[in-house]
Amino acid sequence: MADRAASLLAEVLADPDSDAARQVLADELLTRGDPRGELIQLDFALAGALSIRKRALLQARRAELCSQHAATWWPTALDYRVRHGFIEAVTGSAAQLAAAGPALLAAEPVVEVTVSDVGGEAGARELAAAPWMARVRRLIARRLDDACFAILAAGSGCQALASFNASGGRLTAAATASLGDRLPACRTLVLTHNDLTDAGIAGLRAWRHVTAVETLYLSVCGLTTAGVAQLVAAPLPALARLGLTGNELDDAVASVLASHAAHLPALRVLELKSAGLSRAALDIFEHSGLALERLDLRRNSIRSADAAALPFVRAGSQ
Repeated sequence: MADRAASLLAEVLADPDSDAARQVLADELLTRGDPRGELIQLDFALAGALSIRKRALLQARRAELCSQHAATWWPTALDYRVRHGFIEAVTGSAAQLAAAGPALLAAEPVVEVTVSDVGGEAGARELAAAPWMARVRRLIARRLDDACFAILAAGSGCQALASFNASGGRLTAAATASLGDRLPACRTLVLTHNDLTDAGIAGLRAWRHVTAVETLYLSVCGLTTAGVAQLVAAPLPALARLGLTGNELDDAVASVLASHAAHLPALRVLELKSAGLSRAALDIFEHSGLALERLDLRRNSIRSADAAALPFVRAGSQ
């Protein structure tokens, strides 16, 4: 019985996205009288459609189970988030993660790690080389400098990352220049609130895997319309979401994006809040070849009434 449960847990760890593996494990745990099986089933039920009364009852039962067993199920000092009965995300400093990571990730299908304090280059090296990092798919490490960013991007444990959020740091163009052929699995890159400037676009375009990126956030990065033009000068065939909010742009950016619509065939969400645009930009987007499903033009000189005829556009001061 114990061997079967261990085997089923191994399947969950090997494929964290498999709901079927979790449900089979839940059934096995229930046959053994293990309340963790009930928790897993409750989480699946709460993710579905329920009446208000039924949801309240299940939530109360879930809270009761966690109150009784959380210290046993999840004996960690790290902050964590649970999905479908298991920890999926943890938060802590690089030092805390180095201490708790090996045991925690051996027992829980953690796919997201937030580093509250990387601890300088030494901490970045330890994190990047940690064997358990190879199972992490989303890394959030804000307030990085160029050296720590380069260490993480080059780390053997980070090459399976699907998402890397390095927002709110001290990154410059040197950070993007360090990408090279690194982070081959990365499909989401968030560099918001870093001083990349237009010079950082060259590194992004030279990144070998940029054409596979689906989500790219470059908000508040000191970009100009010329930098955006450089970004879209060659095809970005997978890019579905682009964030350019808070950069020093002008209406010409609309013309740049519209004229390169063929390079952006997958683009569906474009965020251009607080970007110095006027009604003229709205008119350009309206007649562009971009297949947008959401265009966020809030906090520009564009009234909500001006965009009322375009359901995919958000405008106004909010």
